[in-house]
Amino acid sequence: MQRIRLGKSFAARFGAPYRVTFRADLLRGLLQRTHSSAHITLHAGRMVGRGENTDQGARLYFTDGRSVEGAAAVAADGIHSAIRKTIVDDAGPVYGGHAIYRALLPFEKVPLSIAADCVTLWLYPGGHVVHYAVSNWRRFNIVAVLDSRWREEGWSQPATAGEVANGFAKAANPLAELLNAIPIWKKFAAADRQPANSWSTGHLALIGDAAHASLPYLAQGAAMALEDAVILANCVSTNSSIPTALMDYTRLRQPRTARIQSESRRLGTIYHARGLQAPARNLALRLLGPHYSLQRNQWIYEWQPWETRRGLSPAG
Repeated sequence: MQRIRLGKSFAARFGAPYRVTFRADLLRGLLQRTHSSAHITLHAGRMVGRGENTDQGARLYFTDGRSVEGAAAVAADGIHSAIRKTIVDDAGPVYGGHAIYRALLPFEKVPLSIAADCVTLWLYPGGHVVHYAVSNWRRFNIVAVLDSRWREEGWSQPATAGEVANGFAKAANPLAELLNAIPIWKKFAAADRQPANSWSTGHLALIGDAAHASLPYLAQGAAMALEDAVILANCVSTNSSIPTALMDYTRLRQPRTARIQSESRRLGTIYHARGLQAPARNLALRLLGPHYSLQRNQWIYEWQPWETRRGLSPAG
């Protein structure tokens, strides 16, 4: 077992504490912020089919036949982005060979054998599990990942408890007890995108997973989207030309997000090591110690928006 301290020492080193959040809580906060702004109008229940540049800006076409035009369009429509097809000529999502299972438990139902006050990673031949508390200790989030050729689209496909239990049939007792305590699982097929050199054309741009979807093994997907928003806002506020601002945003963000994508793929391979590779990995972790893990990822946590504003490399 290896324990990485993410408390006061992490905050002292990187200038902020290590935090995890339940995505629904994050989205709820963002939604509340939009409701408080007179400059934001939400159009719920409408799906965008395509986008295009116009003489004055950009136009979005909805699948119901209606359209809307503005000075620019920034697409945050995920890994299956409809707008990406207008900007990036690629072959679509790249499946990573893993099925990802998700579940939430009320915190009081977490088995006592589980260390629930920290972020825990279990490594298993052909799989891994991560778990931690969310929603101010009201819920316990569990993510289990298994090697799999299954690749249906969708983020919340139903899964049976037997799928997870069979995949981790020889798990250590604390982990097995936790997995057996979960009655309902949802699953999705792990996928990412190949890094793209540009996420904009004219007045159209991509952000978040639409631009740089990655496998979730560095736990940086939402963080990268929020960083995107900060840099995009800065570029738009300091450029008189929107197309130039969107190109600058891409230039500043692409190296860092491409590195997140490649490192996440690498971790997926390391976490699921089998045969002789697994004991070699375990020995390396014991010899190098927890300091090495933080040292290797310091480029993620030390990033600051001012670095990109000064034109420094955002890749760390």
